[in-house]
Amino acid sequence: MTTVEEVNMLPMEPIVGRELKVEDLVPDYCNTKDQYRWYRVVNPVCSVHPDRQATVQCGYCAKKWLSGPHSKFCSIECLIHTWDRHRGLHRHGLEGDTMQSAAENVDQWISPVNNRELLSSWKFYTPTIEDIGKVLLLECEGSILFHTRPVIPFPQGHPLRPRQMIKVNSNAGERAGSLSSPSITIVTYNVLAEVYATSEKHYHCPPLALLWEHRRENLVKEMIQYDADIVCLQEVQSDHFYAFFQPELKKLGYAGLYKQKQREWYSPTVDGCATFYRMDRFDLWESKWIKFSDYAKSLPSRFYKDNIALNVILSFKNSNQRLCIANTHIHANPNNNDVKLFQVYYLLKELESLVQKNCGIPLVICGDFNSIPGSAVHSLLTEGYVHSDHEDLNCGLYGELQPAEMFQHTLPLVSAYSSYFQCDLEQAEIARKMNDDTREPHFTNFSSDFRGTLDYILYSRTNLKVVSLLELMGEDEVENGALPSPNCPSDHIALVAKFSYIPIPKPTRENKLNSGYGPEPTKTNNLCSGDGQLQQH
Repeated sequence: MTTVEEVNMLPMEPIVGRELKVEDLVPDYCNTKDQYRWYRVVNPVCSVHPDRQATVQCGYCAKKWLSGPHSKFCSIECLIHTWDRHRGLHRHGLEGDTMQSAAENVDQWISPVNNRELLSSWKFYTPTIEDIGKVLLLECEGSILFHTRPVIPFPQGHPLRPRQMIKVNSNAGERAGSLSSPSITIVTYNVLAEVYATSEKHYHCPPLALLWEHRRENLVKEMIQYDADIVCLQEVQSDHFYAFFQPELKKLGYAGLYKQKQREWYSPTVDGCATFYRMDRFDLWESKWIKFSDYAKSLPSRFYKDNIALNVILSFKNSNQRLCIANTHIHANPNNNDVKLFQVYYLLKELESLVQKNCGIPLVICGDFNSIPGSAVHSLLTEGYVHSDHEDLNCGLYGELQPAEMFQHTLPLVSAYSSYFQCDLEQAEIARKMNDDTREPHFTNFSSDFRGTLDYILYSRTNLKVVSLLELMGEDEVENGALPSPNCPSDHIALVAKFSYIPIPKPTRENKLNSGYGPEPTKTNNLCSGDGQLQQH
């Protein structure tokens, strides 16, 4: 029986964003194997002499997967010289005094340095910007199938160049996130329900690219690329959640919650909102959904819509820190801007109460609000109130949403993508994708009959800070002149923000209300007047 030890199957350079598939590279071999691992080859440096390359590492660290910055050394002599100090870093993990001093058989704790970083256990891998200049390895059952040449960047200006996370520069005098606090990466994405992906509406798109079987695979591959901690999806059909999204994302380590729009009749193709979170990072503290029609009983029938919001509180594992995530999809009719304002107002009032009951926990609101910058919805979200003369307040026959003074809230919300102006990009590149007046992207929805910004990530500025944002698309980067396209599976683009925590000072009586602090948190089922079920883990 022949064993494959090493095969160089990729003479060309791999490119950032261009997927590598096992079946394309070694088709015969992958027919009988299903355990693959992709690695990045790295050149670790000595933890004592940073100008030297590491050649050995502490065997205890390697055995316990503690390959941190203090575990690698340029030589055996270097390790021995610092042994007593190094072993003290993890003495609490030892059983008794099994790790001996430098003078007593230190050789047993020396192992070759590991120069591989595990990237994926799937049959495909898409190189990222962090792989540039690095060699990639594909391993199957301990044998190297092939190694690549160094990864190169995707050509600038190419319409298929994948979007990258761009670092946001800190402003002078702005409070920084705590180095000891966790960071979180959050995605919001309207995935375009299958029932809406018709050739009549999306006539620009090749028929094959509209097929759900094609789009769903691209959606999951895109989510893998973002490596997010929390994913908020809109326009998720009920049948697609249970048959596809939930099982596929569970394989990636996510747990999911879902709520369908509240129609008077049930159909598996009615869409809703789904929120996924990493099970290795979070526990579910509680969840609650809001049925906006419950608030519309005293208003004209046009306010009685089936839209919902899904609110989730997550707690970090092995920590007392918690986070509130709201995921919503607001009414779409462009002639009913007052209905949209009505829905968002009650969402904010419920979140205001929820944050206050949970001691001012950080809040992130994600969703498709079907409202452009400058609308009453956008003003309420980002400014905390709506001007009394705003035209959206009077779009009904009788001006039902009066007085205007009622549309206020105290949540300290900021649109995450307003920080795009501080990204590590040239100003001309920022101006090409951002509106300087509204401080929002030029578009997040780019269909045959509409292009503009409808999707937002909003966060509480008192306890969260934007660290990086997913690069936006320019109009010249849209295939076929509109979305979806063969490579972009929805008519919306995903928005991704990475946050760090800001330490919060102990509140005083005067700032208690504005900061959202309240009594000690309790798990309660009285968060809204809807019929939602409280889920506790």
